[in-house]
Amino acid sequence: MNASMWGDWGFDVKEIRAAKALIYHVRDDGLCPFEHGEWLAKHLEATGAKVEVKAESSGGHMAVLGHLRRGDLSEQLVNLSID
Repeated sequence: MNASMWGDWGFDVKEIRAAKALIYHVRDDGLCPFEHGEWLAKHLEATGAKVEVKAESSGGHMAVLGHLRRGDLSEQLVNLSID
């Protein structure tokens, strides 16, 4: 599948080769519905990736930037690189 819920990405999601993936998504994201994160997780899992979904109830589309600035996601990001 080379299209997300919203249109063609220009590549097939099945071509992604990742051992692990972290999907951070906010339920009240006004730009990208939470269901899209679930869709991506499902398709990455189908390629064999171990997927962790971190979901928050609020914060908006750019909420992840605040977490990155504070270092809240540091442990999860480091764990992605450790097998």
